Amino acid sequence: MEETKIKGFKITFNNSTLTIENSYQLSDLNKMKSILKESLSKTIEFKTKRSLDSLMNEWISKNILYKLHLFRKHTTSISFKNKTKKRYAVLYFLLSIFSKIKYGYKKIYYSYKTKKKVKQYKKYLIQHSNNIKKAYKELIHNPNIYLIIDKEILDKLYNRILIHDKSKYSPEEFDAYRKNFYPISSREKEENVESFKLAWEHHWKNNPHHWEYRQNKQYFDIHNDDEVVDVLENIIDWMAMGYQFKNKAYEYYEQNKNKIILCDRERAFLEHVLYNILKDKEENNGRKRK
Repeated sequence: MEETKIKGFKITFNNSTLTIENSYQLSDLNKMKSILKESLSKTIEFKTKRSLDSLMNEWISKNILYKLHLFRKHTTSISFKNKTKKRYAVLYFLLSIFSKIKYGYKKIYYSYKTKKKVKQYKKYLIQHSNNIKKAYKELIHNPNIYLIIDKEILDKLYNRILIHDKSKYSPEEFDAYRKNFYPISSREKEENVESFKLAWEHHWKNNPHHWEYRQNKQYFDIHNDDEVVDVLENIIDWMAMGYQFKNKAYEYYEQNKNKIILCDRERAFLEHVLYNILKDKEENNGRKRK
């Protein structure tokens, strides 16, 4: 059994039982929050993704110093003993009303900001999807592409384009991606780092157009339509990103090729499409304009 004392209140915990007792004073509220957070983080297993700060703020706004309903969700047993004098009870009651108003408005504000960021992220996903279709059209309108692949492969590629990046709408990815690229605050992005790592891993493991999905392949079969489609969708993805960030697919590849892990045959095919088909056409068009 451990015990923590500060002026105004005492916290004791024994295994998973937390007890908060003795009188409280308004001046101790922030310190009480700090002690509680420290105690909970060390001794009680939280099964929520919310930060301790947000949990404390919600508790204060709803149960100022009297009840711990939120904590009961995360502990085996909890008790709260209040021995405050009547004059403090009146002050706490008034403070609780103020807190509910303050944190109520704060909750509405952050809810509005979140909805706004979600809308922006969805708009980006739609834009990227449109850029993917634009890149596909650019590829199929290049006559040189038909020297290495046939129309059947391009039809399969089109079917893949229609479902490109659909996993980003999944529960495993959407929220973490939104918080990483469209956060409501720098703090939200910092707290989302681990979740985004998991979301990114889920994304490339379920989308073969990312080279990370194919990095452990020892052999690339040019006669296997699915493997060819994987590489072409990979290139189209880089082309689509290039429309937004003002660069070319081969320029992105040149900047990152040292960390892109592919077997020799697949890399040779990818570079052939990038340099001998896409880049050559651009250079030829440039010479014609001159």
